[in-house]
Amino acid sequence: PGKTRGTGMHVSRKLTADGGAGPNEAQALYRSVIAAMSEGVVVHDGEGLIEAFNASALKILGLTEGELLGRTSRDPRWRSVREDGSDFPGEDHPVMVTLRTGEGVRGVLMAIQTPADETRWIRINSEPVAFDAAGKVVKAVATFADVTAEREAMRRMEAAVAAAARANEAKS
Repeated sequence: PGKTRGTGMHVSRKLTADGGAGPNEAQALYRSVIAAMSEGVVVHDGEGLIEAFNASALKILGLTEGELLGRTSRDPRWRSVREDGSDFPGEDHPVMVTLRTGEGVRGVLMAIQTPADETRWIRINSEPVAFDAAGKVVKAVATFADVTAEREAMRRMEAAVAAAARANEAKS
């Protein structure tokens, strides 16, 4: 319970069972879907090394292919922080928790610093996607969305509400 074991296989079977795409066409479809996503997708091996990603991951993280490939969540260059501003150690990043526990992690908010020294807030999900014969996770995927603009809009709205409350209090 709680472990996901490659839900993509079900879609592939459905595509071929319905007389649709065969395995090669299904793989091409998956690649197209991943490439079209606005969310970042990053695949990690069992040790946490990044071995595959989509273009959106590069854009959101502000990295080149060479900078992302082979990096792990433990890399200090992420300079990641939690929502409360405290450090967010790599071992606690969602994909590392998934690799360690075999359980998916949903909706984690984290800020990272891009190489251009911009703060990006991302909301991350992670799931195991491949297991060895003993049931140990050997690949996990992390998906994430850039929520920086939404977070800034919420901060502005909260500031406006607080200012309005102060103004109402001053009138009383």
